[in-house]
Amino acid sequence: MVAGTNDETGTIGRAFDRIGVLLRCVVVGFLTLLVWMVVTDEGGGYSMWVAGAGAVVCGVLIYSLHVCVLARIIWRPLIVHLHIIRDKHPWVSKEQRKLAKEGMDRLLLELSVGRLRRRISQDPETGSVQKGLDRWRGMGSFLYCAGYSMIVVPLVAICPKCEVEGSALLNHVIILGVVTLIAAGISDYIETWRELWAGATYKTPKATKPRRGTK
Repeated sequence: MVAGTNDETGTIGRAFDRIGVLLRCVVVGFLTLLVWMVVTDEGGGYSMWVAGAGAVVCGVLIYSLHVCVLARIIWRPLIVHLHIIRDKHPWVSKEQRKLAKEGMDRLLLELSVGRLRRRISQDPETGSVQKGLDRWRGMGSFLYCAGYSMIVVPLVAICPKCEVEGSALLNHVIILGVVTLIAAGISDYIETWRELWAGATYKTPKATKPRRGTK
């Protein structure tokens, strides 16, 4: 009964985590739409359904672009490099330093695999630590995406080809976007330390290969 209850709780928790990711995408999309309306003073020219659908699609695209491309290219390799190559912090394991010297791609792959193993670990403490890191990373990703919207949208609005009139708040929105990106960078900086520490502290066993002749 207890094992079944734990499995059900884990399934519900994963479902809520996926819903949370979807909600972050939607919120980012509507934030982008709101920024456009604020910086262009064009709030009444769109159908509610068209605006809503456009916001959702835009949010998914921005969030996916950040998670799949920008977060890997810009911030995480740079931060991991600074921590492991130049700083001999006791939280970082010798294996992580060795992987970093051999190539940043190998280290990032190892961190990703370790993250997946901690998520499916049967140890409650390991799973709880990874859940906290996932939520922290989700918050950072949202800040990044919000910062992108508050910087890119005003720049698009002032583009001569758009032929829209910028509002008096345009510069203020860009400044707020820069501040948001700085906050996201600080959050990512600290979270990366925590992930390196988790990778060195909560070492989960590798999956064993099945023997020949066994199912």
